[in-house]
Amino acid sequence: MSVVRKYVVKSPLADLIKRPGGISAREALRRADQVIENAREGCLNEIDRLLECIRVESQQPAPDTELIYQYSADMIASCVGPGDGDLAQVAISLCDLIDRTAVAGQVNRTALDVHMSSMRAMHRTGADAATRRALLGGLAQMVAKLDV
Repeated sequence: MSVVRKYVVKSPLADLIKRPGGISAREALRRADQVIENAREGCLNEIDRLLECIRVESQQPAPDTELIYQYSADMIASCVGPGDGDLAQVAISLCDLIDRTAVAGQVNRTALDVHMSSMRAMHRTGADAATRRALLGGLAQMVAKLDV
């Protein structure tokens, strides 16, 4: 008759957890919040820069809609830093606007201006939740009406 052997594999994570020192989950979350807050201003500055790039490009006689779309997509990434989903929604709506209305190198400049104004109204002013909902709802309705 053979003997049954049991092997117990020790997890490196289990060893780390048992070691003294380290930080609590509460402290880790506090530090993560601080990192996000420190990155916030840089992200908001990048949104400002991208808004200006979109404005300049949209005023060209034949604006490059692919470039405007790329700026809008980059703006979505910049909205992650401040952790503001509403800002990202405006940038996503802007991409949607360009997808739906960019025909023969043209984009609906009025709708583009409304999106950029909405982004500015949200990202540095501390607009309340009701104002943000109203802006996002209005943008969604406008983009839906512009379907080609």
